[in-house]
Amino acid sequence: AVVSTQSTGGYRMYRCVQRYKAAREGAIRIQAAWRGYRAVRDFRVTRAAVVRIQAVWRGHRARRVYQCLLRVERLKRRLLGQSVPLKQVSRMSEDLQRMGY
Repeated sequence: AVVSTQSTGGYRMYRCVQRYKAAREGAIRIQAAWRGYRAVRDFRVTRAAVVRIQAVWRGHRARRVYQCLLRVERLKRRLLGQSVPLKQVSRMSEDLQRMGY
């Protein structure tokens, strides 16, 4: 019995192509997962930096407003000889912050 090498070779080629496609798809999935992980990691680092910058700026601005309020209070005391209650100073501070100072 003579076995046709044509049909065996065709099947071997088919199996080889199937293995190649499976390996390639697996590699693509691994690469996509790695790129996704790296993108999320980089985003988190960037977001943490942005939050830190915002916190530093807001703290700086709040201290600046508070120092301004203290200067106003000292000036009032000097000019009027009376003091403004601390509650009123903090209320003024909140008003200034709402206005963006």
